[in-house]
Amino acid sequence: MGAIVEKRILAKVHSRFVVTLAYAFQTKTDLCLVMTLMNGGDLRYHMYNVDEKNPGFPEPRAIFYTAQIICGLEHLHQSRIIYRDLKPENVLLDDAGHVRLSDMGLAVELPKGQVKTKGYAGTPGFMAPELLRQEEYDWSVDYFTLGVTLYEMIEAKGPFRTRGEKVENKEVTRRILNDPVSYSEKFSPECQATCEGLLVKDPTGRLGFKDNSCAELKAQPLFRTVNWERLAAGNGPLAPCRWGPQGCHGNTEP
Repeated sequence: MGAIVEKRILAKVHSRFVVTLAYAFQTKTDLCLVMTLMNGGDLRYHMYNVDEKNPGFPEPRAIFYTAQIICGLEHLHQSRIIYRDLKPENVLLDDAGHVRLSDMGLAVELPKGQVKTKGYAGTPGFMAPELLRQEEYDWSVDYFTLGVTLYEMIEAKGPFRTRGEKVENKEVTRRILNDPVSYSEKFSPECQATCEGLLVKDPTGRLGFKDNSCAELKAQPLFRTVNWERLAAGNGPLAPCRWGPQGCHGNTEP
């Protein structure tokens, strides 16, 4: 079912910030989707494996990736699609260091006239409070996951669990619903303010998609250096992995 949903959604979406469906074919047993070749790996790999002694990203790099993710989410939401599974593993990099959202298997498309949906979907530690409470929700759930993702890019751990901590999903849910998020000195005031705006537990007060755009989110001081109109043509902050017979090469700043 997930592959069928993904095929339908990717056929509708046309954004340089979301993986492209080139074509699809079916065998006797499988539905096969041929998508954009993304040679750069995923954000989680770059956060934790490229420089294991210094995991996470410097703030300018996290801002760049977050800005491109926002553009991808904005396009999905303008197409009435709730992603529901944003996390570093699902954000892929190309050779130029640009990112695209991938894995639409948990996404849902809202019919015209419908503004909310229900259903338990996502990854523990990333799901928004209203989804965990099994309430109706809208695109706001994707901006909570964006807050978790931005936090992890800076801190190299999620806001609701310590890296490597073995904790039951029930406890993670309790923390998301009840506990405040703490911030270290790694966060600038602007970055902390944006994370706090995205991680608001009440979706009505959360930064995100409003009046058919992400204008309020894009106007945050954290993104004051971002030229949104030129973002698609800009150079990424990283020339990431190029995979060869000996593995990954080329993880250098341009």
